[in-house]
Amino acid sequence: QKPGNPIAYYQQIGRAGRCIERAHAILMSGLEDDYITRFFIESAFPTIENMTTVLNIIEKYKSLKRWQIVRESNIKQSKVEKCLKFLVLEKVVNLEKGNYSRTIYQWNPSTSEANEITTLRYKELDKMNEFVETTDCYMEFMALELDDPNSRKCNVCNNCNRKQLVKPNISNEMVNNAIKFLKQSYFVIEPRKKWPDGIKHNNRNIFIDGTYAQVGKVLSNYGDVAYGRLVTRDKYINKCFSDELVDASVNLLRGWINDNKIMWVSYVPSIRRPELVKSFAEKVARKLNLECYNSIKKKIDSKEQKTLKNSFKQYENAWNSFEVINTLPGNVLLIDDMVDSRWTTTVCSYKLIQEGSGRVYPFALVNSIGGN
Repeated sequence: QKPGNPIAYYQQIGRAGRCIERAHAILMSGLEDDYITRFFIESAFPTIENMTTVLNIIEKYKSLKRWQIVRESNIKQSKVEKCLKFLVLEKVVNLEKGNYSRTIYQWNPSTSEANEITTLRYKELDKMNEFVETTDCYMEFMALELDDPNSRKCNVCNNCNRKQLVKPNISNEMVNNAIKFLKQSYFVIEPRKKWPDGIKHNNRNIFIDGTYAQVGKVLSNYGDVAYGRLVTRDKYINKCFSDELVDASVNLLRGWINDNKIMWVSYVPSIRRPELVKSFAEKVARKLNLECYNSIKKKIDSKEQKTLKNSFKQYENAWNSFEVINTLPGNVLLIDDMVDSRWTTTVCSYKLIQEGSGRVYPFALVNSIGGN
């Protein structure tokens, strides 16, 4: 996997040859590597916009704790923390006994230093892309980049020898076997066991045992070659999940259903696409010989969770959106198409249990979870 800069790459390949006579260093490079590196470059420093938002909130309420600032903003908690550290360092905000307050110092926002570092990071990424594309000696390229006065051609790498270390042509059979292997994999939904800071239910911020969802399952990752791309195509283009996804889900769930004594199926409803998850859940339930029950109501056409940037906003959105209107006793499979913040499954599971269901086992077709 392509690192973000030449120094990191040099350090990583150096580990391969320790204590052994011969080692091969093979760089697996794809567009997703650039996406990952750009994400970390762009999120390394707080933006002027985010810092202004945080500062305005502090000025409005005079004195706030960190979680209260997160609650008032639509900014990720990690980004709020970066903003606060920067503003405290600049003496624009004071931190005392966990409370943030405005100081008398005027704030003159400047991002010149951050911009310089960001520009440098992008130049380093460009160098790594040059390295991937070069037809010259790999080691000489790297040595020159690291200012090695003894840089010279290594006469060992692919470009020096003009031959491939591995065969460039892969058989269709091997590709199909790899896809089949990926399709047999699945991912888990770890249950949330704590409400956002400042939120309590039954006078508790931490869930009582038995009131939160069980560890759930996810069929695929967003955009992956197994089922992720198929889920995206079916949701946004075909407007209906295919029989292939139904069968793959049933194969994944059948043993799990039996092992956990799951008695019935529910689903997370949608106002924008009322039939999408409903029809999928009904098909899955039918093949599993279970009853699919309309137990959850979507009260409002709320924002999509992916547009909300922190746990409090995502929790609030889910809590205000769903109510349980009917339930059955016994353990339940709760189906949704995508899992992102996990607050939808957390809230729906909690409300199902409060209304008398058994344990709730979430299942989603695709995982698009991000940080909070």
